[in-house]
Amino acid sequence: MRYNVLQDTGQSETEFVGRLASNLEWNISDNATFTNNLGMFTGTGTTTFDTKTAISLQINSRLSGAMSFETHTDTDPPEGAQKTDTITKGSLIYHF
Repeated sequence: MRYNVLQDTGQSETEFVGRLASNLEWNISDNATFTNNLGMFTGTGTTTFDTKTAISLQINSRLSGAMSFETHTDTDPPEGAQKTDTITKGSLIYHF
């Protein structure tokens, strides 16, 4: 079940949804990992797709890095909103 409250109007929507998802992890080497997560929610009003693709690299025993790209797509967004939002992240991680 999905419950949405629209920020502009304060109106709410409730609908029953189905979910389909996949998770992929590929150990490219002892130091590098590729991941991809996909999700789809579909209901009577709209369908949303979420993806996250990332690669992480262990540089040495204390230092690692990661890059990721995420998308969120709504097939029927509220008026004035974009169909797709994206986020790109880069991280440098120090382990202690």
